[in-house]
Amino acid sequence: MQQILRVAIYARVSSDQQSGDNTIASQVTALEARVAADGLVVPAAQRFVDDGYSGAMLARPALEQLRDLAAAGALDRVYVHSPDRLARRYAYQVLLVDELEPPRVCRRPQLLRGWGYDKEDVEPVFA
Repeated sequence: MQQILRVAIYARVSSDQQSGDNTIASQVTALEARVAADGLVVPAAQRFVDDGYSGAMLARPALEQLRDLAAAGALDRVYVHSPDRLARRYAYQVLLVDELEPPRVCRRPQLLRGWGYDKEDVEPVFA
């Protein structure tokens, strides 16, 4: 029997320029493509987007909803475009990844770009 994975995506942009450049839309499109390539589907309610929120703060509406859902054990996998979409500070990135990794919650976030911030690095850091 095939296990059905409960997945979510998270996207964030902080500035008006980023919002105007449709980077939220491009992030979501890339994340959805990766989820589909993995043979999975993301329910609409599990698409978390913080548009116009700084990654320097952890208090963001969609991120808080994602963290709550993960803490409830309702996710198996979270897809994020790159670590800086979770948070700008490395310490916050580590904190958030720690919250999302087993055995507490779900698999580590699937990243479209790795920790090195190389735009050509499109393989997930965590498998």
